[in-house]
Amino acid sequence: MDIIEKEFIENAIRRNNLFLYNKEDALAVIERCKQLNIWILGIDSFVIRGDYIIPFLEYSSDYSDLGKNNNVWKVASNFIADMIKKNSELVFEIV
Repeated sequence: MDIIEKEFIENAIRRNNLFLYNKEDALAVIERCKQLNIWILGIDSFVIRGDYIIPFLEYSSDYSDLGKNNNVWKVASNFIADMIKKNSELVFEIV
């Protein structure tokens, strides 16, 4: 996703070579992926506490087996909206 990383580098929270996004920026990344027809393989969720990044696997999603007939971008956007309701501190890596 080099083109996405370049476009959203100013919005990203960069930690350990990860590009993490708050809810609004994650949704913008997903929309841009849709415009460019870039398939999303998954979303990983994290909480940042000081210098630490805490992964939340239970709040992550894998779309690698989602068929091409599905609207992965809508599924991903809905996932972000649902996860932020569960934990407002979450930040997301879009894979």
